[in-house]
Amino acid sequence: MAIDPANRAVFEKLGLELVIIDMPIGSLIQDGAMRGQALEWIGEQRAIKQRQDDRRFWAMVILTAIAAIAACIAAWPILHGA
Repeated sequence: MAIDPANRAVFEKLGLELVIIDMPIGSLIQDGAMRGQALEWIGEQRAIKQRQDDRRFWAMVILTAIAAIAACIAAWPILHGA
């Protein structure tokens, strides 16, 4: 189901947290079609957040590995010189 651009604008304006909080209450998102689109939008936003978190995690793993290798290279002359 495609999300109506007007509803998407409303969801973007409210933000993810407020849309999630309003789902059980139904004060801002009231009709059935809009609620279904809100659920789909929440899923999209969570998927985007998950991809960002995954990229950040793997970037940190790679940078940590590079730092560990650099530390080993820097320590090599000291260890073999002693």
